[in-house]
Amino acid sequence: MTNEGLNNNQINQRFDYLDSIRGMACLSVVLYHFLGGFDASIEFLNKTQIQILSLFFNGPASVSFFFVLSGFVLSIKYFHGSLANKPVDYKRFVITRMYRLYPAFWVALSCYFLHFVWGNKFKVFNTLTELVNEASLIHNFTKLYNPGWTLNVELVISLFIPFIILLVRYDKRLFHILILLSLLLSAFFSSFLLHFLLGMLLAYHYPSLSSYSFRSNRLYPYRYLLVICIIIAYLAAPISDMIPLPEIYKWLRQFTGIDLFQVSGIGAFFILGIVINQQRLQRILNHRILTFLGKISYSMYLVHWFWLFNLIIPRFKSFQKLFGTNDFITALLIGVIMMTCTIVSACVLYYFVELPWIKKGKQRLAKLKTY
Repeated sequence: MTNEGLNNNQINQRFDYLDSIRGMACLSVVLYHFLGGFDASIEFLNKTQIQILSLFFNGPASVSFFFVLSGFVLSIKYFHGSLANKPVDYKRFVITRMYRLYPAFWVALSCYFLHFVWGNKFKVFNTLTELVNEASLIHNFTKLYNPGWTLNVELVISLFIPFIILLVRYDKRLFHILILLSLLLSAFFSSFLLHFLLGMLLAYHYPSLSSYSFRSNRLYPYRYLLVICIIIAYLAAPISDMIPLPEIYKWLRQFTGIDLFQVSGIGAFFILGIVINQQRLQRILNHRILTFLGKISYSMYLVHWFWLFNLIIPRFKSFQKLFGTNDFITALLIGVIMMTCTIVSACVLYYFVELPWIKKGKQRLAKLKTY
């Protein structure tokens, strides 16, 4: 593999569209939680309507996309550009992850903690260990912030990425074997590893993938059918809620341990590959509104749960008295309020916490011994 014509600056400039995808996936998670939260407390939509909307706003599929995208973003600079032929500095990698994930998470978690104590007037955690477990993101303990399990996966698996990069550099065949094992042996270790590996696979083949012309492929006449198959794989979980799965899938799952979340990850892998290859899609995704949503997506992910489940849903009856007795209209207006509060508070968290600490991380790295 050659790295001709690629450098870090070019890669960073071309990847703005990935922010947009991340923002859209985050928005999908927020709306998915909104639909699920209200469906559990007040049935403002029937089951069929919820299922149809879940095809467009599906949380599990979006989380699959997050993990595949993380694998790509975290490894691309080590395969191509200025870091491609240099040793992987694990210390720098870990510091970057710490400054990226922890400060905004700790501020958000503090808000959850204070609200919980203020409202219930008793201690939240039974032991100090529980508090440390949730704040550390090392153990899958989520008493205050339920979606924190995804951050636990993001942090823990990402710490193994530098070692996988070394494996790829040593022998890419071993990397391909690892991908296969992560799929077939998911019952014995994290099923989420596959998603990160698939993202790394895209990063490894980025030069050829970004310039590949699918028109010359013999499958090109069937491109629309292939896209439909990819979408079905990506939305496997919500589709299975509407259409019973065939017996062969149940047998394969029992035999191999492959679940719908992994199928969704494979769908996300192909979708991200298509976006990387299609410049027309990239130009659409580079719209500044979409890239802005991408920039604040992590903060949005952290704060939306606070507004939805700590402040809004518990006060549904009060909103109902304010807006009227129609559940659908009330839920719709609450959705507007929730999204407004989420975006505004996410902007505050991003510009006053997340972004400054990312800059502090870069300053810390600048003081370390460089290559």
